[in-house]
Amino acid sequence: MFGTGFHQDNIVITLFLYFSNTSTHMIYVIAIGTFQAFTAVLLLWTNRLKSKADALLILLLLCIAAHLATKFYIYTVVSDAHIRLQMNTFIGFCYGPLLYLYTLKNKDESFIPASRWYVFIPFILGAIGYLTVVCVLEFSLQAGYAALLVYNQISTWTMLAAGAFFPMLTLRVARKNLRNKPQELQLIEWISYCLLAITVVSLIFQGINALHLLGYQDQIFCRDIIYSILLVVCFIIIRYKYVAVVPPAMYVETVVIPAIQEEIPAEKANVIDIPEAVMEIEPLPAHVAIVQDSAIDDEDISAQSSPVRRTQLSITEHREIMDKLEQHLQRTRIFTDADLNMDKLAGSVGISKYHLSEALNSYASKSFYQFINEMRIERAIQQMQFMSSRALPVNVLTLAFDCGFKAKSSFNQYFKKITGLTPTAYLRSVAEMRTETL
Repeated sequence: MFGTGFHQDNIVITLFLYFSNTSTHMIYVIAIGTFQAFTAVLLLWTNRLKSKADALLILLLLCIAAHLATKFYIYTVVSDAHIRLQMNTFIGFCYGPLLYLYTLKNKDESFIPASRWYVFIPFILGAIGYLTVVCVLEFSLQAGYAALLVYNQISTWTMLAAGAFFPMLTLRVARKNLRNKPQELQLIEWISYCLLAITVVSLIFQGINALHLLGYQDQIFCRDIIYSILLVVCFIIIRYKYVAVVPPAMYVETVVIPAIQEEIPAEKANVIDIPEAVMEIEPLPAHVAIVQDSAIDDEDISAQSSPVRRTQLSITEHREIMDKLEQHLQRTRIFTDADLNMDKLAGSVGISKYHLSEALNSYASKSFYQFINEMRIERAIQQMQFMSSRALPVNVLTLAFDCGFKAKSSFNQYFKKITGLTPTAYLRSVAEMRTETL
């Protein structure tokens, strides 16, 4: 009844209404993501404590920023529906390889990322295909649409393959070689999970599309999810990296902290010798005393505590275990792993968990969690002093997570029990001392 012209006009009106309404949320996500990525780049670039490997994270953030900025331009300026929905951005090919190279750089500081240039072959080919399609579209829309369809199909499946391969390869390398760097391992795992999530979401929508059940709105929704995940990656990197951490070399001054003395039956006094525990920390300000509180009776501590019993190892063997443990903790800082337990620590040190438990209880007179949390607080004190001396801002919540605590409340509790001050009060006292010395 109505002509073909009316049908075509109806499609144009439908597409116009669709893009003017349903894509608004996605454009907001893209804009926020672009701003967040550039902010993360700025924060990480200006961080005075960034490592050489962090340059690869900065590149990853720049790629995310460029990816989202390109999409923002396409969705706000380009009106062609084919280009808006089918023009895959080749920059996505960089995410997996950059994370993989970042992992290798953390594994070996002497590693040269350029030696693995071939991991960027998909990115190079994608860039060539993308620019070729752009050039063809400039001369002929019909030929350009045909080239765009081919580019879209090839780039989509290649990106899905790379999006699964590189994160899984990265996880394998990180879990095998970065156990002594729990913070870096957690960061790499979270980013890998995000990249895998992007791949899974894309596969689901590709499967729906293959069944011809995917409409324009569904495609926008898929891209909305993907861009939101990229936004999460930026937040994760800021969370883990934009907190100044004390280099291992900072642990140079030694003070002796009397260990907690527990009442021991007289008949066992000839077996158990409780010496002083040596901790590698900077001296505290003169007016701040370390409080050894024997009343630490949290549930997680009591669960790991064991009653004093006759030991199976000699005092010399206990001392050797404690020396080996403290050296390992200072070198690897595995105590910053929030999920650390006796089994994991014993496996990391390479000694029996029963011997480790005996040395902690009989020689150091401390439970596992008490010992580990004291190490965490000492690291927090180190960071506060280091950052205060350089006039760097300190976020107590982020510092608590960085030192291995799962909650700010437990961090505050242990900090006050060990130092006699809350973290905020301690920071204030350090700032006052710094002002007096100036």
